[in-house]
Formats: sequence, C-alpha cells, structure tokens
Amino acid sequence: MNRAEGSAPTWPGLGDVDELVDEVPVVLAAASAVSRPERGPAASEAQWRAVFDKAPVAVFEMDLDGSIVRANPVMARLLDYPVGELEGSSLISHVKPGEREPSEHWVAMAARGGPLDEEVILHLVSATGADRWALVSAARVGDDAGPERVLVYAIDVSAEHLGHQGHGTTTDRLAALVKHSADAIVVQDAPGGKVVYASPGLFAITGTTPAAAIGSSLTDLVHPDDLPMINALVTSGLGEAVSLDCRLRHIDAGWRHVEVTSTNLIDDPAVGGIVVNLRDVTERVEAANLLAHQAMHDPLTDLPNRALLLDRLDHALARAARSGRPCALLFIDLDRFKRVNDTLGHAAGDQLLKVVATRLRQAIRPGDSASRLGGDEFVVLAEEIEGQTAAEIIAERARDRLAQPVHLGRESVTVSCSIGIALSAGHSPEALLQEADIALYRAKHSGRNRWAIYDQALPAGCISPRTQ
Repeated sequence: MNRAEGSAPTWPGLGDVDELVDEVPVVLAAASAVSRPERGPAASEAQWRAVFDKAPVAVFEMDLDGSIVRANPVMARLLDYPVGELEGSSLISHVKPGEREPSEHWVAMAARGGPLDEEVILHLVSATGADRWALVSAARVGDDAGPERVLVYAIDVSAEHLGHQGHGTTTDRLAALVKHSADAIVVQDAPGGKVVYASPGLFAITGTTPAAAIGSSLTDLVHPDDLPMINALVTSGLGEAVSLDCRLRHIDAGWRHVEVTSTNLIDDPAVGGIVVNLRDVTERVEAANLLAHQAMHDPLTDLPNRALLLDRLDHALARAARSGRPCALLFIDLDRFKRVNDTLGHAAGDQLLKVVATRLRQAIRPGDSASRLGGDEFVVLAEEIEGQTAAEIIAERARDRLAQPVHLGRESVTVSCSIGIALSAGHSPEALLQEADIALYRAKHSGRNRWAIYDQALPAGCISPRTQ
C-alpha cells in the first residue's frame, strides 16, 4: 500500500495507529541524528540503544542486503522472537511466502539508493506461525560516502486488517484473480502514456516484470507494423472498450501475438487511466496460420499448390493489364520421372522432387514464384517480363539447373525436363495455364529436354490430352 507524503493510512477504525504515525518522524529523526560517523564509542552507543528501546513503534536497523542488524523490543513482540534471534535474520524471511515480491522490491530499492519515502503493508509471519500485518516505512542513514544502513519502523495493523477482512472479501478475491490470471492488466496514465500499474501476467507475455514496467510505455513493446493501429486504439472514445490483435516483443521469445482490449477510464475517479487487457493468443494464431499454409502449399516440397498458384496468377494478370507488361507461365514436367520411382523406389522419387523444388527456387528471379501441381509437374510464374525472349531465358536457366546430377543415396541420377511457355494477353488464370500445358505437350512430343512457346496458330489436334 502506498500513500501520499504526510497523509495517515486510511484504515477505518484504526484508532491509535494515527497517533503512532504522528510519532514516527520524531523517532526516525532521533535515530538518524545518532549516525555512526558522528557518535562516540560509549555515550553515543547508549543513546542509540535508548532510541530503539523507548520507541513507541517497532524499529529495526537493516543493512543493504536486507538483514536485520538491530531490533527493539516492540519489533521482537511483533514477531514473537527474542531480540537476539531477530538480529542477523533476513527481513524477507519473515514475510509470508508467496507475498514477498513487494518486500524484495523494497529492499532492492534500499540497496540501490532509491527512494524510501513510501509506505507498504507487509504480510509477516511470527515465530509462532501467526499472521501479522505491518505498515512499514524507512529512512536511510549514512555518511557522505554513501548509505550504510536503513532505519525501519513497522506499525502493527493486524487487528485492523483482520477486522475488515469480511468487508474486503470480494476485493481480495478480485485481487487474487488478477494476480493469478494468465492475462495481463495494465493501466496507463494517459493514451500512449506511462504505465502506472501492471499485473503479474505481464511477465508471461513480455518477459517484463510489473515493477520494471512502471514508468515505461506499453507502446515501446509493440511491433512497428502494428503501432499505428495501437495508437488509434488507445486514443479511442471514453468508456468504450475496443479490441484488436497485435504483436508484442517478448524479451526472450521474440514476437508474441496478443489480443488487446483498451478502455478509457481517465474520467473514472476509481481508476483515472487507460485500462489495457492483454491476452496471449500466439498458439491460436500460429495454429490458424499453419492450417492456412497447409491448405495452400504442397506437403512434400512446401511449394505453393494449384489453389495458391491460381490466386497469385489472378493478381499477376490484373497487374499485367494495368502496367502493360505481360507475365509468363512456365509449365515444367520432368522427363521419364516414372523410371526413377520404378528403379529406385518412391522414397528416392520424393527426394528427387524436393531437390527439384529447391533448384527451381534458386533458378527463378526475385519476385517470381514456383509451384507444384502434383506428381512431377511444376509451374513457374514470372511477372513483368520484357517479352518472349525474357521468358525463354528463364526457361533455359531452369532447364540447366535441373539437369545437374542428383545424389539419391548411393545412386546419382540426371533428369531432364520439358517446359511449355505461355504469355499473358487478356487471359483468365485457367486459360493461361491451359496454354502453357499445350506448349508443354508440344515440347514433349518434339523430343523432350527442351522448351516450347504456345502458338495460337497451332492446330487443334496439338492440344494435350490432360487439358481436354
């Protein structure tokens, strides 16, 4: 629990605690005045011990590692320990397991020389196992060389806490749900502003602890391509929850897909900020992407299949019509591929098809695409070519690349290919594919291991049987 400087804790019916809080500055001022560099060996030591022993609240001295160096009788009674047993123990060891993060952060702030002017309530466990709640604050004491110890006061508010548990059951349950939820809740002080609260779920999604997120901007973690829509999200209308998916950077795991819901509650006095709910949907998105990829790609070679080829060809033809620069379709068939399957087996045939797919990718130009229709049939789509000669150059390069020997286990085989070429001229995708298939049929029947250009003057009897 944090509270503003100079204000008393707002516990209903707190009673004497308010009076104790008023005395704490006096206690700390007296203790601070007896800092080690300034006191004498005997008199100052007695004065130091008197401040501890007569303090109306629990006071202890802590080193920068969080160990209790000295403790007064009130502190000993708070934790049901003899004073001597408290000294040398770690403050964090007295905090209830599972609720130690605030105290660890607080001790770390002391060690780093950070501000200690805020108060926190720690859930402590006494030597008898009893639960204790203490309102804790501190002051650092040291010389010019730097802080050497921390003086801490702790006010027992256990009775007040237990007395109001019944009233806070719903709030406690809600806080527990937020704490243990896989989702993350972040509150920003303004659209695109600084984080003022982050739930523990933020660590699982981004690798950033809630404490480290305070004061930062959530948009710093957003993928650059998603930033414009996130900026539009956080500046959306007051009180309206809006959602979208984006990618957030995880410190160790790359980009995570996150479903983001933002609600502007700046005008709500109970919140006073932008509430952002984050849900990691990476597994769901990756599963959907995998299914979409499998639906559009050949499972053996991972090349685009017929469906994706026709979709790409449809867009390529539209671009060609606008630019006046044609595209070319190269229909490629391996010569005597059946012989490989019959002599070396289907596993060797599959391996050969994978090699062919790799070599086609290497032979085509950047921006062109290779697809597999099935069996030993492949198609290359080349966009914005200069004309027939440019298409022939691509075909010759593909033929030369595929003609290189392929090692299949202990065997080395050489395969040739036949290629049919068709140039776009106001075609539909299916029509252009059929023309390339007709040209391929001509290349096959002209002796194989060659390419042929589709010619509209070809007699009708030259149509490939596969496309009739």
